[in-house]
Amino acid sequence: MLSPNYSTEKVEENATYGKFIIGPLPKSFGHTFGFALRRTLLSSLEGAAITQVKIEGVNHLFTTIKGVKESVLELVLNLKSLKFELPVSDRSKVYLEKKGMGKVYSKDLKGEVKSIDDNIYIAEITSDEGQLIFEAIVEKGTNFLPAEQQEKSEFGFIPIDATFSPIVKVNYKVEEARVGTKTNFERLILEIWTNGVITPTNALKEAS
Repeated sequence: MLSPNYSTEKVEENATYGKFIIGPLPKSFGHTFGFALRRTLLSSLEGAAITQVKIEGVNHLFTTIKGVKESVLELVLNLKSLKFELPVSDRSKVYLEKKGMGKVYSKDLKGEVKSIDDNIYIAEITSDEGQLIFEAIVEKGTNFLPAEQQEKSEFGFIPIDATFSPIVKVNYKVEEARVGTKTNFERLILEIWTNGVITPTNALKEAS
């Protein structure tokens, strides 16, 4: 039985990007490893996202909020772009209570779990009398969860689609590699982009 003997070299890494070389690999193992790792990275790593939201004065998505520039649907789309540190429990809550004219960002959220980026735009209150008050449920998960597949919704909360994956993008390519005088080897070059919840190195370890 063939037993590959290879190593992983970290070429470059920062908080959200990493480049790795895996090799030397026997012929055809490069694409086998690359495809499997890419698929696992994109679909199977745990992350956290908003799954339900309750907005004061709002009963459904297709309406507006007095004094707020965005419609409820636009607001929800902005909330879906937020990424959170993994909560201690499977389900946590975040809150917002903002009154008076001004823009609202992820740094304004309070609650049991923290957004990994404080500068994500949420909405804009366009009048001194306007206000935006909501609470949202943040859950752990993997891959993608459509709103209609959520098992249960708390009273008054609107379920929304949730993308949990902490991986933004994965690229890989396979090149020929030489081991001594032998040229029938390959090396896998893997690039990983994350949203900052997890480092590329840890993402690769978990996927492996």
